[in-house]
Amino acid sequence: MSELLTARLRLRPLCDDDLDAPAALNADPEVMRYIGDGSVRTREETAAGPARMRGEWAARGHGMFAVKVPGHGAPVRVYELTREAYGA
Repeated sequence: MSELLTARLRLRPLCDDDLDAPAALNADPEVMRYIGDGSVRTREETAAGPARMRGEWAARGHGMFAVKVPGHGAPVRVYELTREAYGA
């Protein structure tokens, strides 16, 4: 798994320390009503995410990144960078 560092951002694979922010979002009915079937998730259900995503990195060679502003606390976003093949 790779880490990307620019002058303004740090992108790194998700780790267990990134759980607080997504657990809060996943437990919020107002947020979750727009995601999937609208069901909220427990902290334990959310905790399975980083472990699953590390497995995706191992299997596919790419996956989710936590995007952080250097010198600040929690990740500001989570994004997935993927390999895409376009052609005729």
